[in-house]
Amino acid sequence: KDRVKEFGPQVPLGQGDAQLPQLLAHLRKGRLRIPICVEHVVKEGDRVSTIRSDVTWLRQQLTKEL
Repeated sequence: KDRVKEFGPQVPLGQGDAQLPQLLAHLRKGRLRIPICVEHVVKEGDRVSTIRSDVTWLRQQLTKEL
């Protein structure tokens, strides 16, 4: 999950203050093949579409040019 600083709300992956794109790029540069676990806490809305959106974002990040 991604979150805004100072106990802010949870937001879709890539939209919070966590440096997820930089972390994923670092893992790719080191050619580290480790599992990625994404925690989802969806209190309202469509959980399936939220997860699909996050998976799409992760795939985009993992296939970007370095």
